Amino acid sequence: MTAKQLETLEKKLAERGYTKYLGRVSFQREDYHWGQGFDYYKNNSGMTPSYQIFFLVYDWRKYGDRAVGKFKRNQIGVTILIIMGNWYDGRADLELTEDRDIEKIEKVAKSYYDWVRENLKQKEG
Repeated sequence: MTAKQLETLEKKLAERGYTKYLGRVSFQREDYHWGQGFDYYKNNSGMTPSYQIFFLVYDWRKYGDRAVGKFKRNQIGVTILIIMGNWYDGRADLELTEDRDIEKIEKVAKSYYDWVRENLKQKEG
């Protein structure tokens, strides 16, 4: 991904209500990420998202000539991470690396969430 493509993606993410997270919070050692929760429900902790979508951004440009292979060709990498809430027993995350069409990803995430609700055991209580 080029810097211009990342700029376009980030503008679209902001327009759709995603929040940019910088600093120490990291899922997979990304440089930063954008995230948003969906289908909130009330539990003992307050309002909690049923699932979340994160766009993890890896900026390989900082390595300059030391970057090799695909990291040199694709100077900026984006991984999409879909995380289910904690309303079921276990963990069921989905990771995507190719498609960056936000609407399509949100539909995939909703479909995956629906599948998890139908097929995984919910927590007791």
